[in-house]
Amino acid sequence: MAFHEMRRRPPDGEGENIYTMPLDGGEPVVLASDAGMPEHLAQDAENLYWTGGAATNKVYKVAKSGGEVTVIADNEAEPAGIAVDAAFVYWANTGDGGVFKAPIAGGQKTLIHQGSSMAGLALRGSTLFSTDMRGNRSVNAHDLESNRTVVLAFGQAVPWRVLAPEGQGVFWSNAGDYRYQGQVASYRAP
Repeated sequence: MAFHEMRRRPPDGEGENIYTMPLDGGEPVVLASDAGMPEHLAQDAENLYWTGGAATNKVYKVAKSGGEVTVIADNEAEPAGIAVDAAFVYWANTGDGGVFKAPIAGGQKTLIHQGSSMAGLALRGSTLFSTDMRGNRSVNAHDLESNRTVVLAFGQAVPWRVLAPEGQGVFWSNAGDYRYQGQVASYRAP
């Protein structure tokens, strides 16, 4: 029997885990096992959230104190970037280009913005920032209150991750041909 046939495969991806550890030291503790190849993480006061990428095509949450893992959305198209506010979890799909939201407590998902291959997400107030790796290769700002999307920058190499810290501009990286090129750009709204 071949090695890969002997290996037990968990039902959700490769069985990667989510860990926690006190800042003052100690051993890492598994918070969520068989976490389905976690790629991007987000948090609120009580929970951790993550996307499983192409390995599981799911969006998950678990309490910071541990417990049962909840699937917020499944059958997604390579979920990547993730953000959270008091009521919703937001995620970007690289496979179908959608940016979606679903209630934290569970419920129907809603399409927020349609792009080509969405990757990164950042939330600041009522503005959800996203990156689109194909199409116009853009960095976008979507106002969740007015449901209006504005393209902040287009023609980027491959806009990948995005940050939007309070009181600052928007920052993103360009991944190029998936090898990090070290280019970081900044945008400040007028």
